[in-house]
Amino acid sequence: MTVFKSSELIENEDLIQKFKNIQINTKDDIKLEPQIKQDEDKEKEDKKTLSENLIYQKIDIKSYELFNLLNDFISYIIENINDCHLQICVSENNSIPINSYIESLCRAEILGFIRNKYANCKVYCGKYRADSSFELDDCYLHIDNKGVKVTKDNKGLYKEIYGNDHKDDNFHMKSTQSNLSKFYSKIAKKEVCYDGKLPKDTAKPHLSFIIKHIWSKDNGIHKIILYSIPHCSYQNEYYKDIQFENNKKRPAKSHDSFRFNMSNKNNEPYKFLDSNKIRFKIFEYLKY
Repeated sequence: MTVFKSSELIENEDLIQKFKNIQINTKDDIKLEPQIKQDEDKEKEDKKTLSENLIYQKIDIKSYELFNLLNDFISYIIENINDCHLQICVSENNSIPINSYIESLCRAEILGFIRNKYANCKVYCGKYRADSSFELDDCYLHIDNKGVKVTKDNKGLYKEIYGNDHKDDNFHMKSTQSNLSKFYSKIAKKEVCYDGKLPKDTAKPHLSFIIKHIWSKDNGIHKIILYSIPHCSYQNEYYKDIQFENNKKRPAKSHDSFRFNMSNKNNEPYKFLDSNKIRFKIFEYLKY
C-alpha cells in the first residue's frame, strides 16, 4: 500500500481542484457556444439585412428618378394633345375602353423623350414587355397605358361605366407588365394566382410604371395618373397591402390581370422608400 506524505496529499488535492476547475470552465464554455453561435448568426443576418436594404434603396431611388422623368413626359403630352383628339379617341380593337389617340401619342413620343436624358436607351427585346419597354444602362423601364371611360349620369356627373372601380389610387396590371407575384383571388369560384412574368433581377432591375388616362366621348381627356410600381424584391415587406382597398382585398379582373391599390389598408398613399414622395401623381386636364 502506498502511503502519501501530508504535503503530497495537499499537492494532490490542489491538482484535483485545478482539474475540477478546468472541468467547470469547460462546461461553461460549452454552455456559451450556442450563445456565441447565435450572436454570430445574428451579426450575419444583420449584415445581410443591411446589404438587402441598401439594394432596395438603390432600386427605389432609380424608380423615383424615372418617375420624375415620366412626370415631365406627361406634362409634355398634356401640352401637345391635339384639340381634335375627340374625333379619334375611341379604340374599336380593344375590349378595355382606352383612348387610342393618347396611347399612340405616348408610344410615338416616349423613346425620343427618354433618349434626351439617357442617350444609350434602346427598345427592350424580351419575351414579356409592356406597351413601351426600354433598356437603360442600369435598369429596364416598362410603361403601360391604361384607359378608364366615364359617362354622364342623369345629374350631369361623370362616372365610370363599370362602377367606381378606378379611384385615383387604384390601378390594374396584367402579369406580363410587372414582376410582382403571389397574389391570389377567385374567378368563377376558382382560385387564380397573379405571377408577374417580368424578370425579378436586382442587379439590373425591371421597373414598371402605369400611365392611366380618364376620358369621355364628349369631353376627351379628363385627367392622367402616373403610378410607380414597387419592385418585387421589397414589395412584400414595404407595400404588403397593395392588393387591398379599405382593408378589403380587391378582386381579380381576369386570370392574368389583377386589381391593385397604391395606398395601404389605412388609406395612406404609398411613398417611395425613405421618402415623403407619393408613388402616384394626378395630372388634371379637364376638371369634372
